Amino acid sequence: MSKAYNFDWQIEVSARLLKGDYFDRWDEENGTLEQNCLFRVDSYGFFIYWQSEGRDGQVIELSQVSDIRPGKGIFISNMKFIRIHSLS
Repeated sequence: MSKAYNFDWQIEVSARLLKGDYFDRWDEENGTLEQNCLFRVDSYGFFIYWQSEGRDGQVIELSQVSDIRPGKGIFISNMKFIRIHSLS
């Protein structure tokens, strides 16, 4: 008879990711910039949600995220420096 094993796969998601924060979102496919998007992560850390002012919210599985850049902001040619907005 097999011994039962308790898989403890879930890690704690930080309160800041659960609460959300405001960032600017650059979409490379159509070259658009969405400012002041509220980004949040679900309690299991599987999905990221974002919503821009005046738009419907969107959801994507975090395994499909291709690029996240750390720092105070990014610089895109022909555009000004993009700032990160924080709730704190």
